[in-house]
Amino acid sequence: MSGAADYWDEHAGEHLSSKLHWEVYPTTAMFQAKLASQTWSSNEDTFAGAFLTKYGQEFRSMASICCGTGILERWLDERYRWRKVKIDGYDISEGSLKIARGLAGPSSRVQYRQSDANQMNIGNGVYDVVFAHGALHHVENLEHCLEATDRALKHGGLFYVNDYIGPSRFQWTSVQTQLANEFLAGIPDEYLARRDIFKVDPTELAEMDPSEAVRAGEIEAAVREQFDVLEVIPRGGTLLAPIFGSGCIKAEALELPEIIDKIEWLCEEEMRLIGTEKLVSDHAVIIARARRRRLWGWFST
Repeated sequence: MSGAADYWDEHAGEHLSSKLHWEVYPTTAMFQAKLASQTWSSNEDTFAGAFLTKYGQEFRSMASICCGTGILERWLDERYRWRKVKIDGYDISEGSLKIARGLAGPSSRVQYRQSDANQMNIGNGVYDVVFAHGALHHVENLEHCLEATDRALKHGGLFYVNDYIGPSRFQWTSVQTQLANEFLAGIPDEYLARRDIFKVDPTELAEMDPSEAVRAGEIEAAVREQFDVLEVIPRGGTLLAPIFGSGCIKAEALELPEIIDKIEWLCEEEMRLIGTEKLVSDHAVIIARARRRRLWGWFST
């Protein structure tokens, strides 16, 4: 997907630079930190941290696919600073990798390599864990990517997914649209840039970034096909992401106490609706175990 590589070379890291991204806005970020701390009663403020607390005591070799500018890998390097570990980051964008290498610094143990997740081969039986953080919704050839990931894991190795798994190309459902617009109906006009959520044209989105949410709605099923899924932890974002992504609330209004209170309420309400199965979670953490039994592995690794 050369078009995707070109796009991310040009836009490396931009999706995390604005509070108008639902996960970056301080109120929703704090709510996500609370959810993470409640996961497995870990008292961690990130889902990756909660995962490592429960599962990561013996990790020695780790990989991250679609690693972008290397935020996760630098964090892993610091987290395991007192342990000898192998950390590899893979991404299609050489521009993103250049930034990642620069930010990592000369003492970093992270090795960054260019690799297209749609065609990747990252080894056989090499890693204790592979991370896909915000990765799989950019992968068109999910089957190859997941098979290659399974092959790269040691026997019993773990696959950590934290991703958008909602409608492909952000084609919001009628339920999402109705509930999001009902929430917006309760906000005064002077605080709104638009009163209803926007559904992007999938063709226009594909022309801009061929990889964006290309098969997002198929991710969970594809992971279950290739791996033994141990846990799925809902993170929400089903209403928040369309509202923020559509730019419905004016940036200056997001600083107002009354709007902050409404967003806090929506964070809780969204998870309540997901818990009662009236809404599905568009963002989730999936923990899976390598299924492939490699009797041949002793000869191929």
